[in-house]
Amino acid sequence: MSKIAVMKRIWRSERGFSKLSAFVTRASERFAGRYRALLYGWQGGFIGRAPRIIGTTFIAAQPGCSVGRFAWIEVVPSETNRTPILEIGAKFSASERLHVACVNHIRIGQDCLIGSGVHITDHNHGKYTGQDQSDPMEAPIKRHINCDGAVEIGSNVWIGDNVVIIGPVVIGAGAIIGANSVVTKNVPINTIVVGAPAVPVKYYDERTMEWKKCKKID
Repeated sequence: MSKIAVMKRIWRSERGFSKLSAFVTRASERFAGRYRALLYGWQGGFIGRAPRIIGTTFIAAQPGCSVGRFAWIEVVPSETNRTPILEIGAKFSASERLHVACVNHIRIGQDCLIGSGVHITDHNHGKYTGQDQSDPMEAPIKRHINCDGAVEIGSNVWIGDNVVIIGPVVIGAGAIIGANSVVTKNVPINTIVVGAPAVPVKYYDERTMEWKKCKKID
């Protein structure tokens, strides 16, 4: 939606003095958000108020990226001393309270849309499978940072509100993640998944150009 269209929608949806107040508020927020993005090196981007962005050296944001208020984006080296990298594709758009935690590699494709309260991480505090598992008597914050691989999110992915994505995982291009889902396994391209843990419920059939229900496996 164009900026002019957005302003017209605001004008139609407000009454009386609220029209002017809404215009002034939005204009000031847009100016401040673009200024913050400029300071962080996000070309043509937008960063909402009260952000917490750590490890800017390891963040590569393509032009036109936008995140809402109260974003917490943290990219820090783990105990392995490998250099972490967070790649954000062009025209990425996230609503408020986005939380991204990266110690290895998280890549998000272009034109992705993310709802409010989404958490994306490539690691855990502690190890709970295999050998050398974590001791529950040890404070979680002191447990070894365990990272088994990267998080890769393809282009044109839509992620609903309050979704949690825990790596290693690959989410294919064109996928849709339903609100409140927990993603711990790979998601095929052009597939809708929902639930905790998230499971496929629909896929896009390119032959018929329709979304079809996935067959249940007993």
